[in-house]
Amino acid sequence: MKISKKERDAVSQRITDKFRLLVSEKGYHKTSLSMVAKGAGIGSSTIYNYFQSKEKILFAVLEELLKEAQSQFQQTPDLSDYDFQESLQLYVDVILERYEQDRAFLLEVGQQLSLTPFSFLADMKRIKEIFLKPVHQIFADAAESGEIVQPPGQRLLEHLFADHFHMLVYYWSKDETPGRRSTTQLNDLSLSFYSSLLKSGLLNKGMDLLHFFLRRHMSGFADLLEEILATKGAKS
Repeated sequence: MKISKKERDAVSQRITDKFRLLVSEKGYHKTSLSMVAKGAGIGSSTIYNYFQSKEKILFAVLEELLKEAQSQFQQTPDLSDYDFQESLQLYVDVILERYEQDRAFLLEVGQQLSLTPFSFLADMKRIKEIFLKPVHQIFADAAESGEIVQPPGQRLLEHLFADHFHMLVYYWSKDETPGRRSTTQLNDLSLSFYSSLLKSGLLNKGMDLLHFFLRRHMSGFADLLEEILATKGAKS
């Protein structure tokens, strides 16, 4: 029997909700698809019409948590008044606050992902691209307002920020200080350095210097190659 998109979305939500609960309580390896299906009120074979494996449900949950945090971030009052560093800091803080609510689940699946990371490259790339959408907008707004100098290789810097966030999440997973105070301090310090570097324009000047040396060395290499070829031709 054909069901509507609304009904299908409702079933998918029940599956991800039950999966998150079971993994938090029993662990990833002790949670089976049949257990998830039963908890979601569907047949053991029906669940495959929605998710082909536990890993697919896992990444659906990760995407769900991230999008919930992004929605909360976008609804921040007077968000446009935040500067570059404040925006990045708020974005990270909002995500970590959402993650805190499902800490047991994330700690459990984090271990699973760390064991076989290359098995999930496509899914991890998709999650990373979702994470980067607000980051790209924050960069674009700051460059347009003149708060930061338009950096060379901006896309690379955005991906480096995503990698920084992943390392921060790992640190958060090990942080037992009250209120994850150490994670907050690390985030504050690293973003302050990151922001200061972009605002100062030093990165652009460093890239200009690198390009200068590359051009000079390439020019010198071309002259040397031409001289070698000319000498070889004269001998022959």
